[in-house]
Amino acid sequence: MVATVTATIRATPAAVHAVLADGWAYAGWVVGASHVRAVQADWPAVGSRLFHASGTWPLLMEDDTRVEQVDPDGGWCSSPTAGASGMPGSSCP
Repeated sequence: MVATVTATIRATPAAVHAVLADGWAYAGWVVGASHVRAVQADWPAVGSRLFHASGTWPLLMEDDTRVEQVDPDGGWCSSPTAGASGMPGSSCP
């Protein structure tokens, strides 16, 4: 089962892309992410990853998220790894 979240944001696609493109801000806009451990230099290029942790101490799970699709003018899709299982969590079309 995959949850889908939709939100209306009163901002231009370029402004939204600028926020998403800052990998170090990931924990500020992803529910459950506690902190970012590392961000690849080419983030948010397709295939690039950022490394983060989810949960609350002492039950933190180290995860990573990989960019699947990116369009600065209106589209973005990334896939988190599902914690200890290592299974990809992609919901990208």
